[in-house]
Amino acid sequence: MKKLTITMILCVLGYGAYGQFGSWGDSGGGSGWGDTEETKKDTASSDSTVTEDAWGSSEGGEWGGSDDAWGSSGSSSTGGYGKQVAKKREFIKEEKVLLPYDTIRKLIIYKGIQELEDCEYCTDDSLYLRFKDWAKNEFGKKIFKDKKILNLDEQYAKINLILTLPLEVQSNKFTSYNKGNVQLNLTMWFQPYRYKYLFSNFVHEVPPIGTQTESQMVYFEYYQESKRNVQENNKYLKAVDDKVKKYIDAMKVALNDKPISLLDEDDW
Repeated sequence: MKKLTITMILCVLGYGAYGQFGSWGDSGGGSGWGDTEETKKDTASSDSTVTEDAWGSSEGGEWGGSDDAWGSSGSSSTGGYGKQVAKKREFIKEEKVLLPYDTIRKLIIYKGIQELEDCEYCTDDSLYLRFKDWAKNEFGKKIFKDKKILNLDEQYAKINLILTLPLEVQSNKFTSYNKGNVQLNLTMWFQPYRYKYLFSNFVHEVPPIGTQTESQMVYFEYYQESKRNVQENNKYLKAVDDKVKKYIDAMKVALNDKPISLLDEDDW
């Protein structure tokens, strides 16, 4: 009986303490025993502040709520860790190299007439022999012994050559590489104190590639008209253009100078 009475008294005292001070795990957010009403209000206020600054807040400085967040699309000093967008490559459209073109014959043709009025000994036979000497030095001494590539006019009026020359393509300012051969016709006409030249019938002899066993023959008119592989085609056209212009300039010097046999000892 005494034990029951003591137990009931302890229960009443415990209930009273619970009502006055609250529980250890009180859901009101208190810090434990002895919390006052003011403390509870301050605690509630701080709880509401934390809630507003949570991850999903649009104003807080947390990971998901700031414009500077990791996945943010906004601008920042570091650029964030978002997926980087690759810049599009800028392709420069290269202009087609155009060689002199005869629209009637549908051929690439270099032609011209060189006047030699100041050349005292530039008769037709003299020009004829000078050109032969220049061609031997430029294309080889045997060039006038091959009847397949030669057509001589014994009246000193005309020479026609079918030439096969290496095609050197410029890779940069200082280096070049061989890309097969170029075949062309060179025809010369001679008159006293003047000559006419004609470069025509340009054909590219492309070396065999892969399983090919024979060279491929491509007319340079195709390279000029084709809209595919413009950059590569331009290299071939530029190589031919440089070669022909070099020959034209060289002939102006070779055919205009006096032959050594005609030079006077006192002629400086």
